[in-house]
Amino acid sequence: MDASRGLLSSVGRTIDCGSPGRAGKAPKDVEVRLDVQGDSGNWVFRLTARNRGTTDLAYQQGEQEFDFWVEDASGVVWRWAFGREFDHPAWVAVLRAGEEGSAEVAWDGSVCGGGSLPSGRYLVSGSWVAVGPSRAAAFRGDGWRSNSVGVVVP
Repeated sequence: MDASRGLLSSVGRTIDCGSPGRAGKAPKDVEVRLDVQGDSGNWVFRLTARNRGTTDLAYQQGEQEFDFWVEDASGVVWRWAFGREFDHPAWVAVLRAGEEGSAEVAWDGSVCGGGSLPSGRYLVSGSWVAVGPSRAAAFRGDGWRSNSVGVVVP
């Protein structure tokens, strides 16, 4: 297995770079939005989950609350969670009606396994790693997927 795309550790649950999980659509009243700012070597990704409904939404969540990834035509080239370990405890979180939660990370343009991102076109995506409100948590990167944002690296 290529070390830049493989698992870095067998202790705990270490995240693989090449698989962003099975993130799908958020519940009906939840909007998950990705905003991207910056330029080559100095990016900021912000993921926001907003409950636009009139009732609180309970969902299951674990230690990993979000993820971001960058991909090109060949697949995922960078993933925020790559190489990080997350335990599997699950708890019930609540996104109150009218409220939002957010996560923000900086990205320096590096790729999984080291090196810099070559010039080209890329797609940035994110997910709020949550399951629910009705099914049991699997915590394999499942979650509510955001919109994707295209970026160009000169």
